[in-house]
Amino acid sequence: MAASLPVGGPVRRAMHAGWLAAASGLAVFAIAYDDGGYSLESRSAVALALWWAILLAVGLGVWPVGRLPRAAVVTGTLLGLLAAWDLASAAWSASAEDAFSEFDRTALYAGIYVLVVAAVESGSLDRLVDGLILGIVGTAIVSLVSRLFPGSFPGRGLPELLPSSNTRLSFPLGYWNGLGSFAGLAVPLLLYSALAGGRARRMLSFAAFPALGAVVYLTSSRGAVAAIAGGVLVFVVAQPRRFTALAATAAAGLGMVAAIAAVASRPAVVDGPFTSSAARTGGREAAVAIVLLCVATPVLVEGALAVFSRFRPPSRHVRRGVAALVVVSALVVVAHEALVFRDFTRLPTATTAGVKGNAVSDHLLSGSGSGRWQFWTAALDEFRSSPLYGRGAGSYESWWARHGSFRYFVKDAHSLYLQTLGELGLVGFVLLAGALGAGLVVGVSRLRRAAGARQTAIAGVLGAYTGYLIASGIDWMWELTAVTAIGICLLGLLTGAASLPPPVPADGAGHRRRLVPAIAVAVLAAAVIVAQAIVLLTTIEVGASQADAGRGELAGARSHAIAATRIEAWAASPYLQLALVEQERGDLRAASTAIGRAVSRDGDDWRPWLVASRIQTALGQTAASAASLARARSLDPRSEILRAPG
Repeated sequence: MAASLPVGGPVRRAMHAGWLAAASGLAVFAIAYDDGGYSLESRSAVALALWWAILLAVGLGVWPVGRLPRAAVVTGTLLGLLAAWDLASAAWSASAEDAFSEFDRTALYAGIYVLVVAAVESGSLDRLVDGLILGIVGTAIVSLVSRLFPGSFPGRGLPELLPSSNTRLSFPLGYWNGLGSFAGLAVPLLLYSALAGGRARRMLSFAAFPALGAVVYLTSSRGAVAAIAGGVLVFVVAQPRRFTALAATAAAGLGMVAAIAAVASRPAVVDGPFTSSAARTGGREAAVAIVLLCVATPVLVEGALAVFSRFRPPSRHVRRGVAALVVVSALVVVAHEALVFRDFTRLPTATTAGVKGNAVSDHLLSGSGSGRWQFWTAALDEFRSSPLYGRGAGSYESWWARHGSFRYFVKDAHSLYLQTLGELGLVGFVLLAGALGAGLVVGVSRLRRAAGARQTAIAGVLGAYTGYLIASGIDWMWELTAVTAIGICLLGLLTGAASLPPPVPADGAGHRRRLVPAIAVAVLAAAVIVAQAIVLLTTIEVGASQADAGRGELAGARSHAIAATRIEAWAASPYLQLALVEQERGDLRAASTAIGRAVSRDGDDWRPWLVASRIQTALGQTAASAASLARARSLDPRSEILRAPG
């Protein structure tokens, strides 16, 4: 059975396709430019706008969609159940606030999926892909400009959390590995665009590769390189014309390598200092070289096509030789990784535990895991402590603080799959694996039944989606909205109607049957809007309280903190903020009451216990203060803050 909604006429479909490319490209760029949509305020605002759009589209009946394939219904249901499991985990999690926040995050991604499968009809796949490419490439160009022309974006571009990592390009997403993976998702999509279109599209597609290569190099992201390699491999293997796809990949790779060489030959541009005259001069020179390469790459490709079109296709022996070369190259890479595996698992030092002091090029060739092995094993340990249903969504941060193998603040396990296993147990992991795995299973199935341009299109989307799955397995891409939003869009394209052939026009029968799913989606949208608004308003009130307290306006700070406790009564952070304000006001009894409520709502976070200890000390409750401090230290035994007296 499949759910369905009305299909528009030809003119409406054409207008819809054009708006789809423009809207999706602008949305991708906007989210990426807003620090990748990482902050709670950013992603909640996106979720509110998204679910309002869904609610209005259902209410007004403006979606130009046809019958929703069963694969889309199943995948969407699994994503919905994953969000519901996030929410349910608030019942047993130490922090209902964290669980509710993770529910909101998953609900955002479920909304993106619903919008894609409902609004992107068959025949519109290439338009959405165009939009994704425009958004990614536009962001990459802005990122590259920020490095080649220092000062182009005042106040942004350098990491604040890890200042010694500022040699790695991270603007505008705020995280170098995230930016590298984000840019890398465009590579298989551009290869599809180059092979499936005419000369103008082909030349524009090849023109983007040098800029992408320079961005990925400057991020020094090994994860991005792995994601690109995996995505391109899937794209080439999935092609009906593998040799042509391999030749296109080689041409794109040459353009990227040439751009990397242009940047790498200017050390001040790569490693800084970026305010020096050498960096400014080198940046201008590199910019000119990259622009020339963006022009030269498609011209050389067109020239090569004109020459090779006179020759017959390569023989079977040549194709086998090329395939053998690819296999040998892959084996060499695997052997190299096996040799450096010991370095990967080694406990990181002060310079590798997230704070990397190595040059960009040195880091790309290093075997250090930068703590990932320890993050992953901690997630597995959390899973073993509660294998069936986990310890609750968002619980990894407190688990690492208490059980981590070295002193380093981290919120995420740097692997979506292992973190889900630890936080949500086998139930959550099965739901996640089922939803994301559906993209691979359905994509491969449709690929085998497709032919011609549609097969090339599915191969490009499948390659990019594979790259996203790889990136999510080795870093915290789930928390970086800009990257996962693209991954969920690709999932919707693979499992929705977009990757199917155009449907046979249906008669008016079954209109009444569409009413039930439409009402269900509308009710769901309204519920998610309320949930997103709760978290967003709470965050705004807490932020306003902190701002007022910083200015010494304690009455306003107290009012905002109380408002936050009323909006999200189950959350610990509003009560923690209220306790700090009451303490500053000198009302220690009120502060004690507020911090007690914060502790009762998140007993695994050391921060409320530390504040409680300080308030109890001020009240003269020495024994209680010592007990609270001991509890805080047990929750984060390696913290330097908690080692200090009192």
